[in-house]
Amino acid sequence: AHEGISEAEPILLQWGRHAGGDEQTAICQALGAVGSKASSRYLRSHSLPDYMVLLQHLPDKEAVKAAKGLLKNENSGIRCAAVKTVIERSAQNPKRVVDALKTGDRPYRNAALSAAEKYNPETLAKALEKGYATLSDEAKMDVLNWLGVKKVTSALPLVSGSIRAPGELGETALRTLGILGGADAAEALVASLAGDKADAAFAALSTFEGDVTDAVVKAF
Repeated sequence: AHEGISEAEPILLQWGRHAGGDEQTAICQALGAVGSKASSRYLRSHSLPDYMVLLQHLPDKEAVKAAKGLLKNENSGIRCAAVKTVIERSAQNPKRVVDALKTGDRPYRNAALSAAEKYNPETLAKALEKGYATLSDEAKMDVLNWLGVKKVTSALPLVSGSIRAPGELGETALRTLGILGGADAAEALVASLAGDKADAAFAALSTFEGDVTDAVVKAF
């Protein structure tokens, strides 16, 4: 398997019919590494993790179709690998990413966001903003963190609108403002020093990218 000898596939499949235990585990790993579509049924029945590896070297259309069938699998790791395959190897569809954020599985949500690397951040951000109100607070936090990582400054109004949200959501919004920077973000953070999230606002200001002097003078 380490040498990627695809000619071994028929032998491995024949061997796998009667194998068990560690032997079967090794066969599944090998088929995942060197197999073709012919190994799909065997791996799906015996080892979904190795099946997901196999999908990586199948044609996009086949891989996406197979992965879609696993988006609701009971195993979080399999679901994450499936949504990653669907988003990375399908035509760009921002709504698919937004829909993934509506689940209660944080690893799944973050897998969907990380898989959207080929998307233009501004384009995806617009879709996320449209669906933002329908998301849970945890999913909103994932969106805010993503906006900060991608430095999507056009989303400042959305982020600023979340700083008064209770608990961690409001704190995440303040932290994201600190990352995005800019005069409007500075003013919002300085104003928040007088509120119930003063500690979070101060922490964001301490790492703020830019000059906050004007915002402080304006506030006082």
